[in-house]
Formats: sequence, C-alpha cells, structure tokens
Amino acid sequence: MCISNPMCNLPEGFCNCHARILTLNQIHEPYYPTIPINNYQLMQNLYCFCMQQTEMMKKLLGHLHTIIETINENITSSYQTKMPIQENDIKSRQSLLDYISKVPIETAFSLELASEFPSISYKGRGFSFQLYLHDGNNKRIMLNESVKFKICLYTAENPPQLISINTNGEKIVKGNLEVEGNSIVNFKKVIVTDVTSRFRNGSVFFVVLPQNASFIKPFVVEDFVVKARKPSEGTLKKKRKIIEIDEESIEEIENI
Repeated sequence: MCISNPMCNLPEGFCNCHARILTLNQIHEPYYPTIPINNYQLMQNLYCFCMQQTEMMKKLLGHLHTIIETINENITSSYQTKMPIQENDIKSRQSLLDYISKVPIETAFSLELASEFPSISYKGRGFSFQLYLHDGNNKRIMLNESVKFKICLYTAENPPQLISINTNGEKIVKGNLEVEGNSIVNFKKVIVTDVTSRFRNGSVFFVVLPQNASFIKPFVVEDFVVKARKPSEGTLKKKRKIIEIDEESIEEIENI
C-alpha cells in the first residue's frame, strides 16, 4: 500500500504520490526587487510639492472660514429682518451714556471726530481715527492735564454688556486701545477680532471712555458693524501663483 497517501490503493513505488507531496512542500519565497533611492532631485521635488500643498491647504481653510462667516452674516441679517426686535431690547446712544457715565449734560465737555471714522470695519483689519475735546459752545479746549481714554465695545441690549473677548477667547479689540491727551486724542491701528453679526441687531456700540474724568462725555458710535475680512488683491494673486507652482511641480514629478 502507498505510505505517502492513505487514500491511494496502489503499492508503494507504483504511484506519483510521493513526488506530488515533495512539490507541495517546496516553499517559494517572494522576490522583492530593491530600488535604490538615490535620486536627490526627485526627493527634493516631492518635498517641495508637499510643502506647497500644505501651505495651499492652510490658505484655502482660511478662505473657507471667511466664506462661512459671510454666510452666517447673511443668515443673521435675514433672520433679524423677519423677526423684529422689541424696542426695550436695544439701547439708544443716550441711554447707553446714562448707563456707563453720570455726566451732567449742561456742564460736560465732549469728544468729537477730527478725522474720518469707518462706516464698516472688517475683522482683523486695523483702522485709525482722531478725536478732539470741545466745550458746550463747540469750541476746542485744552486741559491742564492729560486724561486717559480707553476703547470699549458694548452690546445693544438692555442693560448693555461690556464685550471683552471674541468667540475664540481672544481680546475683542487689539492695538492702540488706551491713549492719553489733553486736546487731541489719536488712536492708531485699532483692530476688532470678531464680526458683529453674532450680536443682537448685528451691531454693537463703539465707545471711547474717559478714565477718571467724569466731566467728559464718552464718544459713542451707534450701529458699529464689523464684517468678515475680505481677501485683498495681493492675497488672491498669491493664491493663483501657488496653484500655478503646484501644477508645474506635478508636471515635473510626472515627467521623472
């Protein structure tokens, strides 16, 4: 009987069972051809391509964030148009002054604009403006000592709330926030770090508040609006240039 295969009825040596088992037991190790990585130019092109892709993705994410903020502004504006706000929910300029200061109207000095103030500001984009002091007869005055003035933002609610941080936990206003002056008050590079669409009525109060000087009325801008920052022409050109460089890099890699 065959000793290599119990199912085989032929005598040992008269069948091919032994040869078949030897063939099946042979182990064929796979062959992996080694390719030496010694093409420096190829590796350099791949590295540059990866870096350019990473940079482009960062810029695209920033652009998408701007688009989302713009969409949210439009949605908020549409919602507020459909849902009228109660009169007692919004503070007027005078009611805000009554809330944050106790300045007698007939005896107080005031702050007036000496330069243009932006009708609409953009998130992250700085702006500058000047104020001057005048008395009740609209005559410019000069104090004997300088007074410190500070920029603040208040919500249009009842009562108004001081806004200190944005949605990311950062300061809502950055830059030149506190200035001293006795006649002219000059604020340079004031930056608002959040849009106002998330607040009631889509706007806030922009206030310049005198510090320890109750005889001066605060300067108040009603309906101060901050929108998502628009990409500049230089940024758009830079993005187009990055895309062109990426296309050239892809062509170089494909040709290698």
